[in-house]
Amino acid sequence: MHPQPREHYTLNGPSQASELELLSLIIGTGASGRSTREIALHLLQRFGSARKIAQLPVAVLTQIPGLGPARAVRIHAACALSLLPEQRPALNRVLSPDDAALLLRPALSGRRREHLVALYLATSGRPLAIESLSQGSVDRTLVDPREVFRPALVLGARNVVLGHNHPSGDLNPSAEDLAVTHRVSELGNSLGVYLVDHLILAGGDFTSLAERGVLPVWETAPLGFTR
Repeated sequence: MHPQPREHYTLNGPSQASELELLSLIIGTGASGRSTREIALHLLQRFGSARKIAQLPVAVLTQIPGLGPARAVRIHAACALSLLPEQRPALNRVLSPDDAALLLRPALSGRRREHLVALYLATSGRPLAIESLSQGSVDRTLVDPREVFRPALVLGARNVVLGHNHPSGDLNPSAEDLAVTHRVSELGNSLGVYLVDHLILAGGDFTSLAERGVLPVWETAPLGFTR
C-alpha cells in the first residue's frame, strides 16, 4: 500500500518525494472515480514530466478525465514553477555588482559543488550572455583564463564579470580565487576585454572583489561605465 502523499511530504520534505507524489499533492483531491495518484500517474505517463506539462496549453489538460478548467490551471501554474530557475531577470544594463549578482545568482543557486560562470557585457553594460566555464570539487574550481575570453571574442564583448558559488557559505575569497582573478584580469587587459568584477555568491549574499579592492571599482575600471 502506498503511503499518503501528504503524510510522506510532511515527514520527509520535498527532497524525498517523487514527482508522482508532488503532482498528487498539487491535484489535491480525486475526481471522476479516480484517486489523485491515478490522475497524476495518467499525466506523467502521457506527458512525461512536470516541466513538459508546463509547456502545454492549459486546454490540453482539461481533456484529462477528472481535470476541469480550474484544476487544470492550478496544475499548470504549479508545474510552471519548475521553469522559473532558468529565467533570468531582465536588465538592460549592468552597472554595479548588485546588477551582476542579480543575473548570476540563478545560474549558481542550489549547486553543491563550486561552479564558475561568466557574464559577458557590451561596452555600454548591456548583457550579452552568461556562460558556464568550469565545475570543481566541493570547495574548489579551476579555470584556464583563456577559456574565459573565448566566448568574449565570439560575442564581441568588451567586459566580463566572473561569478562562482561557495557551497560552504563562506563569502571570503580563497587564495585560489584571488590568483584566478589576477590571471584572468592580466590576460583580459592584454586582449582589450576587461574583467570588471569577480563575485563570490553564497547563502543569498555575495562578495565583490572589485569592492574589496582586488580589481578597479566599477566607476573607474577601463570599461568606463557611466550611470
